Amino acid sequence: DITDATVVQDVIKNFWILQYDGTADGSLLVGEPEYYPDMDEFLKPESEGGDGGKVRLVRSAGNNKNRIVILANTFDPLMTFPKDSDFGDLKKQGRYVNDAEGHLSSSGGDKYIQFNGTTEVSVNESSQVRCCLKRNVAKLSITIRNSSEDITVNSWQIRSVPSVSYYFNDYALPETFPALVDFKAIDYPVYTPPTPLAPGSGDAEPYVVYVPVNKRGTDARVASEQKKNEYAMTGATFLQVNASYGEGVPIQYTFYLGENMTTDFNILPNKAYSYVFDISAQGSSSTHSRVKELGLVDFTKTEVANCYVLN
Repeated sequence: DITDATVVQDVIKNFWILQYDGTADGSLLVGEPEYYPDMDEFLKPESEGGDGGKVRLVRSAGNNKNRIVILANTFDPLMTFPKDSDFGDLKKQGRYVNDAEGHLSSSGGDKYIQFNGTTEVSVNESSQVRCCLKRNVAKLSITIRNSSEDITVNSWQIRSVPSVSYYFNDYALPETFPALVDFKAIDYPVYTPPTPLAPGSGDAEPYVVYVPVNKRGTDARVASEQKKNEYAMTGATFLQVNASYGEGVPIQYTFYLGENMTTDFNILPNKAYSYVFDISAQGSSSTHSRVKELGLVDFTKTEVANCYVLN
C-alpha cells in the first residue's frame, strides 16, 4: 500500500500545454510547447508577477480549430516533443512502470497523480481555453475481510499491471489498451498486513493503490462470479490473496478486477474502483475457479499405482 510511506496528492501543481494545427491524429505540433512549473504562480494576477491565468498559443490559420492538450503533474520541464510530431505520436508517449509508484510523479517526498485533457478551439488573441482535466490512472480501493472459521489471510498482491502509463489517454480508447504487442505485465509488491487476518475474527484491512489503464474488454459468457477466472482476458489485472488453513497449508484466492465481478475486465482512466473481498470459507478448487489449493498431496493415502505425475 503506497499510502503507508507516501502521501498521494490529487491536486494540479504544474502543466504542459501543447497545440496542434488540427483535431485529427495527423495534426502537427505548432509553436513551442510551454511548461508552467507552478500553478499558484500561473493563477496569480499579472500585477503581482504571475501569469494571470494566460497561456501562450499560436493564432489558428484561417480560423480553423486547433487541438489543445494539457498534461499536468509531470514535474518534468525537460520533456521533449519533436517539431515534426503529430497528435497521434503524443498518444504513444508514456513512462515505464516497474513498481507501485512508477506511474506517479514525485516532489518533496509526496506522490502526485498525473492529469490530462484536450479541447478544440480556434485560437486568436481573445480565445479562452476551457479544458476538463482527467486522471490518467485508476484508483483501486480494496478491503480484505476474513469472516471464515478456518482460514488465515497472510498477504495479498495486485498482479498483471501494465508496465507503461501513457501521458495522454483522454480519448475513446480502443477495445484493448495497451495493445497486446506493447503489453508487458508487472506485479506490485506483496502487501503483508501488520497482523494476519485470523480465522473467526471478522478482521478487515483497507488497501489503496493506483494503477495504469488496463482495458482488456468484456465477456458476456461469464454467468457468475465463480466462473469469471475461466474466461479471464490475457493480461487482465487481478488481486491474489495468499492464505492458509489447518497446520499452515497454503491456499490462494484470485479475483480478476473490473467494473463488475463477472463480465468486465477493464481498468479505465479517471475511475475509482471499490471492492470488498470477504473470505467466508475455504472453498474448493474443484468447483470454484478463484480457489487454488497449494497443499501437499499424501500419495500414501491414495490407491496404489505404478507411477505418479507430480505438478
